[in-house]
Amino acid sequence: YRIVISLGRRRLTLMRQGEVVLDAPAGVGTSAYPTPTGQYFVALFEQAPSPGYGPFVIVTSAHSDTITDWEQSGDALVAIHGPLGSDAAIGTAGAAVSHGCIRLHLVDERMLRPVPAGTPVTITQT
Repeated sequence: YRIVISLGRRRLTLMRQGEVVLDAPAGVGTSAYPTPTGQYFVALFEQAPSPGYGPFVIVTSAHSDTITDWEQSGDALVAIHGPLGSDAAIGTAGAAVSHGCIRLHLVDERMLRPVPAGTPVTITQT
């Protein structure tokens, strides 16, 4: 597997053995809280803290460049999770609606469940 997130297109693409498995609209960071670009990986899956996050949260190795502490966690990791109420904003085109995390419609988030820890995650501006 490989996850590619295009901030400019506001899309998350999941690939398996070179084939596109999912190409979904995504909520990405705002200009005040941008999603960092670079090469990362899936660190782990966490239980969702509330239903708005979807069935799970995928924690990546990316860290926010603008937030140093998220809700007294001591860090601001970038995660992939459900829409947190932004379904309408994400729509079919994606939107800049998050504090740096990647938000997906629940149906799209569920497609990421088979992805193992260690999967490469590329976040690009284009």
